[in-house]
Amino acid sequence: MSRIRGRDVAVLAEKLHANLIVVFARDAWGYTYYRGGRAGPPRPGMPGDFLRELIAEAHRRGIRVVAMVAHTANKLLYLRHRDWAQVNARGEPVLLEHAPSGVWEPEWPQLCPNSPFLEHAVLEVREALELGADGVLFDSFRYQPDPERACYCRWCRKRFRREHGYDMPVEPDWSDNRWRMLWDWRYRVVVGALARLAAEAKAARRDAVVMYNSHPAGWAGRANRVVEMARGILDAVFAECSEADHQPPGFIAEMVKLSRAMAGEGVAIFASRNAFYSLRPPHPAPPPLLRQGLREAFIAGGNPWVLVFSSQLIQRPESLKPIEEVFREHELLEEYLDGAEPVRYAAIIVSNTVRDHYGRLSPERYVDEVRGFYYALQHSHIHVEYLLDQDAVGEALSKYKVVVLADTACVSNELLRALENHVEAGGGVIATFQTSLYNDDCLPAGGLLAESILGARLAGEPVSRDWSYLIPARKHPVLEGIDGPIPLGDIRYDLPRGKELGSIVPVEAARDAEVPAYIGEPAYRYGHEYTLGRSTPPLGYSTSLPGIVVNGKAIYYPWRLGSHYWHTGHPDYQKLIANSIRYAGGNPPLEAEAPETVIVEPWKQGERLVIHLLNYTTGQRIQAISLRGAKQPIPGYSSSEAVHPIREIIPVTGIRIIVDQDLVSHHAGVKAYSPLANRKYSIEEKNGKIIVSIDRLEEYEVVVVEPKA
Repeated sequence: MSRIRGRDVAVLAEKLHANLIVVFARDAWGYTYYRGGRAGPPRPGMPGDFLRELIAEAHRRGIRVVAMVAHTANKLLYLRHRDWAQVNARGEPVLLEHAPSGVWEPEWPQLCPNSPFLEHAVLEVREALELGADGVLFDSFRYQPDPERACYCRWCRKRFRREHGYDMPVEPDWSDNRWRMLWDWRYRVVVGALARLAAEAKAARRDAVVMYNSHPAGWAGRANRVVEMARGILDAVFAECSEADHQPPGFIAEMVKLSRAMAGEGVAIFASRNAFYSLRPPHPAPPPLLRQGLREAFIAGGNPWVLVFSSQLIQRPESLKPIEEVFREHELLEEYLDGAEPVRYAAIIVSNTVRDHYGRLSPERYVDEVRGFYYALQHSHIHVEYLLDQDAVGEALSKYKVVVLADTACVSNELLRALENHVEAGGGVIATFQTSLYNDDCLPAGGLLAESILGARLAGEPVSRDWSYLIPARKHPVLEGIDGPIPLGDIRYDLPRGKELGSIVPVEAARDAEVPAYIGEPAYRYGHEYTLGRSTPPLGYSTSLPGIVVNGKAIYYPWRLGSHYWHTGHPDYQKLIANSIRYAGGNPPLEAEAPETVIVEPWKQGERLVIHLLNYTTGQRIQAISLRGAKQPIPGYSSSEAVHPIREIIPVTGIRIIVDQDLVSHHAGVKAYSPLANRKYSIEEKNGKIIVSIDRLEEYEVVVVEPKA
């Protein structure tokens, strides 16, 4: 910090073609980046009046500045007011940092929004806007419901008892309505605090932009519910994607779509790609990795945001060149991004209630099912959006041909009625595992609430097991490409922790429903042919329990289809998902003949179709993963859990995009071109389709199909 002045950052932003700078007004240690304020002492070694100078220099260049304030971590304030700290049920300070086990002196202790800290946060908001900042970002404003990091300070206990008449429960007990009430109450605390801070921001400056860092895949995904509940409070959401280097290609685009679903209409989404690799801030990300990550943000409908720390800026400033390349592209493409709407065909319904009250302390129980469907469809070039359950009860559902209920265990009566109307109107539904076994309070419903839609009736309690089988019984479109029994389950990387992916919901099919496949029992509990205890057992025999129920355009898998694809990536599960989507929704309006490593994102802009093609054809990223938990362990041959960055993108040739003519007004013919490469593409019109041929795709291309002038 001692080597960076405000003007340096403004000059860099201008060089990179950035139009927004987001920077600390106050950091997690409690230091401010301006002088003369009351929110905290200036950062030691800071030259000049950093933030004040930055705002002036940025505004001179037409660049806006958003100040990061109200960080719940503040060590200096913690040292002065320890009773303001968030403390868990054991009395330990709740930490923002990922501290090692054992004795640890807190570096980033979190302060509680129920304490006087909130008034200090109000002061931070006012001071930042008085400096001339264009908005505020509530960064890492954390208050978790999860037991290890849930606050039991005196301020929380006093407020909760005042509002509810009983003490805060300590032990998680999901059968106790008081525990469930406490869990949901914590979200209301966060949203109430955000509402107060947002109101202060707007009072200080009417046009101030109010932003919140949701970190959608971090912190157990809990802040997604905050975003849902904070509709009408936030102007923008920062979807921090720091996990991108350990997630699939397309992760940043996925988080943009998830955040768009959470925030609702009219809220801008900013998604970040770190300029560095993994957790190594001074060490630059390879250029292709940085470019592709930034592009993911805007091909999914968000705004690209790059995170740069001072160590990289000082040590490797040349590594920021790829940012300029992408931001220049974004400038060129703004004409094709503004006002565009996604091509809507398939939607996955997502639910914060299901994640919290069904997934509980193991959110992956639900989230893996959702993400498995998402990536199977991405890899199949079937465009998919996320749709929040509370929005699926309105006309939003009618915009999609097919919707996926990926283990949507808890459903409301309103959602059920909307699904019934959707099916009656000719729409498709795909549901899996325990969908609709619980009501909207996530309490057992005593059967499948969606029984009439799915054509299946509960025949017994869900059965937990490590292995089962899906046995095809006859030819059916959903089984196209499946030529034998499919194992349901996964090998155990960690023996003490079974995934129970072979679990099933026993059902009976309705008289008019089809059963193209049945559940099979394994011959043994575990496979003994290879790595006893971990591997897949062979098929024993078929049961009379349906493994797939097809009821018109509704398809029900009484097991975790999405989770199987998420865990294994096996094409059998991908085929089941893609086949089912096409059967229930009809052929997609846009398809691509390209390797599955190419991400295709189509957008509609009036009579114009804008198609983004992002190439992730590259080498292997995951080099090793460990097998753990054996009774008599021995050292591995080499270290495990090695993850490499993308270093090179391999060009792809011979791509064809096939578009329904109905997507583009074609009464006078159509044309296809690239605004990036300033070139035309050949078009063939045949059988109601527009076929665009792309001879070579390097990293990224945009194909525009529109009527001829």
